[in-house]
Amino acid sequence: MSKSISITVFLTLLAVTFGDHERPGKYLEHDSTVINCARYKREANQHSCVLAPYAVEGPYFLPDDLERSNLAEDKVGVSLDLAIRLVNSNDCTPLTNMFVHVWHADALGVYSGVPDLAELFVERMRQENKTLPPFWGPEGAYEGRRPGGPGGPGGPGGPGGPGDMEMPGRPTPVNNERFLRGYQVTNEAGEVNFKTIIPGWYTGRSLHIHVEVYSKNTTEPGEVNYIGQIFFKDDLPAELKLIEPYSLNQNILVLNPQDGIYNFAHGEQTKIQLENRETGYFGSMTFGINPNAH
Repeated sequence: MSKSISITVFLTLLAVTFGDHERPGKYLEHDSTVINCARYKREANQHSCVLAPYAVEGPYFLPDDLERSNLAEDKVGVSLDLAIRLVNSNDCTPLTNMFVHVWHADALGVYSGVPDLAELFVERMRQENKTLPPFWGPEGAYEGRRPGGPGGPGGPGGPGGPGDMEMPGRPTPVNNERFLRGYQVTNEAGEVNFKTIIPGWYTGRSLHIHVEVYSKNTTEPGEVNYIGQIFFKDDLPAELKLIEPYSLNQNILVLNPQDGIYNFAHGEQTKIQLENRETGYFGSMTFGINPNAH
């Protein structure tokens, strides 16, 4: 088994093992049965699966994101107009007044406002007198790469965090940056809209956008109604690698079949369909969820 495959498998196991470890709420078993919304004369609300598959929250969620539709701020990348619709998995009715949080990496695979989780992981392993995995160097340096950014550790292309490894609990913000994060409240059609960019890849993860839904204005773990991830078509990374700033992304490129979270979370059922627009892409995703689930 190659080193890159070993790293990917290890990070997947970490994410599944640590994912939402402290969450008191109940995970719902995935049910891929498709309801025929035409039976309720609500064909427009047809969704791909009931219930939409759950995914891990991951280690990069910050509960203090902003209510806004434009997430990109000054981040450069391929434009994405993202529409998300929520429908009741029981009867196909639109879900109004639901708080939909989204967050994702920039073109270089970097999330805003969060610490280097590789360092946190190494510290925890040492505190517990555990042996670091073989792909960590002798001084605790992670051999996967994530751009550190100008002035960051090691300068541009410096070391960064590994995949969606999750430590129990949520990270403590390290600065006030909140690019590519935000939430909206669903309208009468159960819809929210965001202007953002296509995310980049990072070690262990293919292209994806995190989605988290609450029925009230809170981000307490026990109040979450749904956690999911939106994935992209398999050939999109190859297209992105040809253009800046994605061509500057030095992380190991991971495709959907190589992403353990994609496989674990039934990612093929939350793969977004993209439409070409003059300025980028438009994508729409409908999630069937149980609004009473916590």
